[in-house]
Amino acid sequence: MSSNIAPTLEQPPINIADMHKDNPFKEEDIDDGKASLTMWLVVQRTRASGVKEWEKELLEKNYHGHLFTGESFIFQYSYTQKNLDKHIIYFWQGRDSSITEKGAAALETIDVANDLQGETRQIRIPQGHETKHFLSLFKEALIVHLGKFTGKPGATQFFQVREKCDGLVAMEVDDPVLCLNSDAMSFVITPKKLFFWYGQFCSAKEKGYQGLTMFSDEQMKGTVSSFLFLS
Repeated sequence: MSSNIAPTLEQPPINIADMHKDNPFKEEDIDDGKASLTMWLVVQRTRASGVKEWEKELLEKNYHGHLFTGESFIFQYSYTQKNLDKHIIYFWQGRDSSITEKGAAALETIDVANDLQGETRQIRIPQGHETKHFLSLFKEALIVHLGKFTGKPGATQFFQVREKCDGLVAMEVDDPVLCLNSDAMSFVITPKKLFFWYGQFCSAKEKGYQGLTMFSDEQMKGTVSSFLFLS
């Protein structure tokens, strides 16, 4: 006599670590990074009721490519491929941003994706693990500032520029000695002068860096260029 009881199915083991891994994808399937880009800063607001909530704040285009180690950012990159609308939602997490802030960025990324039509990918970018396509979104280089986003440049800033994945990353450092490396290009912005350091072994791409045009007119106003070469 046949039984009406369904057979027991074995539950395959669940690897929690795998659930937190980034989704791999082929970057050659994407375009050259010159399509539409929207950028948000993840911020915490205090409501009139006193309740604190996380939300995303839209940033103007002049801030595109400027990131801060103490913040998390969201980027919506929208492009068309084979007459299909496609979107990549990157969420970049600064090394000094809080765990709560990083989690809020992930949740806000899901909200952005849910509002879009077409194929959508969500990709986490921890600071220091930027991919080739992510770097291609920025015209000349990715500028990484220390600390929190203020909307105003510092009086004096020290940056070291390194080539990465066919792109350039200019990382601010708090110790000027760390800028002077024989295998990198560096620059220092002060209220009066602009200093360049070309390491003896820096790459041709680093030597040709033109990312200073990404800085605000207010910061560059009145600076006089000076050049330093490491022989």
